[in-house]
Amino acid sequence: MPQRMAEAEPPSDRDYAYYGAVDEVYNAHWAARRLRRLDVLADAVRGEWTNGHPTKLVLVAGTSGKGSVCRYLEAGLAAAGSTGSYTNPHVWDFRERFSVGGEEVGREEVVEAWESRVRQVCVRVADLAPEITLGPHEICVLLALVLFERRAVEWGAMEVSLGGRYDAVNALDAVATVMTNVGADHAFALGDEVWQRALEKAGIFRPGVPAFTAASDAEARRVLAATCARLPTELVTVEGADRERMEALIADAFPDGMPPDALLQGDHQIWNAALARAVVHGLAPQVDDADLVRSLASARLRARFEMVEPGVYADVAHNPDKAAALLAELDRRMPARGRTILVVGVSGERSPREVLEPILAVADEVIVTSSAFKGIDPETVAADIGTGPHGRPVTVVPDAAEALAEARRRRSGPDDVVLVTGSTYVIDQALNPDPYMKRLNAASDWRVRTLPG
Repeated sequence: MPQRMAEAEPPSDRDYAYYGAVDEVYNAHWAARRLRRLDVLADAVRGEWTNGHPTKLVLVAGTSGKGSVCRYLEAGLAAAGSTGSYTNPHVWDFRERFSVGGEEVGREEVVEAWESRVRQVCVRVADLAPEITLGPHEICVLLALVLFERRAVEWGAMEVSLGGRYDAVNALDAVATVMTNVGADHAFALGDEVWQRALEKAGIFRPGVPAFTAASDAEARRVLAATCARLPTELVTVEGADRERMEALIADAFPDGMPPDALLQGDHQIWNAALARAVVHGLAPQVDDADLVRSLASARLRARFEMVEPGVYADVAHNPDKAAALLAELDRRMPARGRTILVVGVSGERSPREVLEPILAVADEVIVTSSAFKGIDPETVAADIGTGPHGRPVTVVPDAAEALAEARRRRSGPDDVVLVTGSTYVIDQALNPDPYMKRLNAASDWRVRTLPG
């Protein structure tokens, strides 16, 4: 008689590695090209720094909080030496990506790093590997390394752009790796299932290099733990008690409240800070907690509930986790606010309703506009988000600057709030004070799209 198939057992530590291997086999034609690019970039880095890059690098991946954790590490490790961070994308100015000692590098520094070092590396790569040319993210990684070297940065935090396993940052050596969390963004590229996305992001882990995470999803944590056990390396997990300890440290350091423009505000940022504290203590245990918290409070990052003018705020809530965090922060800071008017646009392979759902719940009006780079047509966004349970009006204004102007006109009282959110590129096109940079941001790949070769 045929045997009944046994019910599936929860995956073992080795099963996750097996599933990851099978996925690469099924997609080897795609994965091999990405791995080849990583090899080429790693070779280029070794060619420029034959004795290894002098900066001790921490790689930071995750669904949300990556940029904040990078800035917290830059601030927190300052007691152990000079620091810098690389984050992406930028909001208004390209040089926002490169921070040293808590300050953006100068424009001339970017020009000099590109013209004297990185451009030549790109040409050499094109000569040695004609099938590969370095792209903007890979070039930004090289620019960060050059800028860190020239500024004698001892500790540098590097933000992964997408996933982890195949990201350009993964070509670098590291003294620690960090996984903020595993959420629902970029499923089209990382997988529909939590365990798939966790495997992709855990691709930055490496043998003997400590890994840190604040991921709360149970399956994601199993994947991360299994990956570290197999390598092997230590996995440090940040728990609720660590978050409570950070909250207490903040209260002790700032009994009258945090400076209003500080990044370190709200529950999600306390989690990010607790994760950064664990990394700092792991790498530089001599750093005092009181000094650490004061340093973290000095961190800044563009468009994280940033007030750009009275009543108008910008926030890069481009996935459901970030939108939920934005809602929590809005309710925390302005529980008795007037009407809430959203100016939104969505980029990439995302469901507009899924991305914006948390913040749509409190919107009195929604103005949908264009996202300049890889933007979803605003009419499509408007149709997807619908009118909502309360029949809130949804208006389409394709030009982002005009959409913001319309939102300003619709404010009927000083307590009304305008939120520009949903995509970094919407914030850029609505608010960028530099028309030249705004133009470059909107059409960053125009030569690739329009010119042969």
